[in-house]
Amino acid sequence: MENQQQEIFNIILKDYCPDEMETWESLVSFDVDTNIIDAKEAFKEAVSEYVSAHKSDIPNDEDEETESLTWGKILSSMTDEDFAKHGLQRRKGIVNTIMTLDCDEEPNIEEW
Repeated sequence: MENQQQEIFNIILKDYCPDEMETWESLVSFDVDTNIIDAKEAFKEAVSEYVSAHKSDIPNDEDEETESLTWGKILSSMTDEDFAKHGLQRRKGIVNTIMTLDCDEEPNIEEW
């Protein structure tokens, strides 16, 4: 019997404010069911199905003049069951800390 590793599918949400004073990144993690061959495709199918069925239900910010369907709005509106139907289990009780490093930059360790 072969030992199968548990796959984790991660999405990084980035928000860059125009003044660049507040920039943040958030990581959303999913456990992937062992019968799922392509986690990215499963995620795309889950989002497509949800948006097709619930586009008018996704809340719009009051200060926005036009309705904008953003990743933040979609992911905050989708339930765990919406993802589970496609073999993705949203990980709970986990703190994800993100540190972004540019692979082409030299680290300046003295300034850490």
